[in-house]
Amino acid sequence: MNTVLIGNKNDFAFEYGLTDETRFTPLYIYIKGLNVLGYKRLGNEFTAQIDTDRLVEWLRIFVNTAKNDDIPCDFPAKTSAEKYARCIEKNDELKAWGKRHRLRTACGDETLANIVFEKENDKILVSWYNTDNDELSFSCKEGCATVDNELFKMVVSKFIQRYKLDKTA
Repeated sequence: MNTVLIGNKNDFAFEYGLTDETRFTPLYIYIKGLNVLGYKRLGNEFTAQIDTDRLVEWLRIFVNTAKNDDIPCDFPAKTSAEKYARCIEKNDELKAWGKRHRLRTACGDETLANIVFEKENDKILVSWYNTDNDELSFSCKEGCATVDNELFKMVVSKFIQRYKLDKTA
């Protein structure tokens, strides 16, 4: 399978491949050299297979509407991804925040890594918090990194444009 890389893996990048005529594609999101969507199942390494049409729409909205928007949960945690995962009471306000910031919510796949995107001044803060289960072992358990907002917007824009071209080809 051929893959398309948009961006630089050591900074911020998307890599994807079209596997057939459906919209589900293997997707890699690299942040500082890490594929935050990677996981192991039965000893084999994989990356997320997602509904890329939904991801493209969510990213388009996020890029155009991102603002400093604190998570509405008081649970003590290192990152917003951990806070969301551990916050027991998922009230409507927290669920709405999740729809705006969580990749898992955007793609509708509960096996996907728990990744949160937030705007913080002139940066995009990306955090992840994943717990393994009997079937899955996530490559990136917990952490966070910042991506320059302009770099983020440029990579996302190129990813969306290229995906739309590949989809119609």
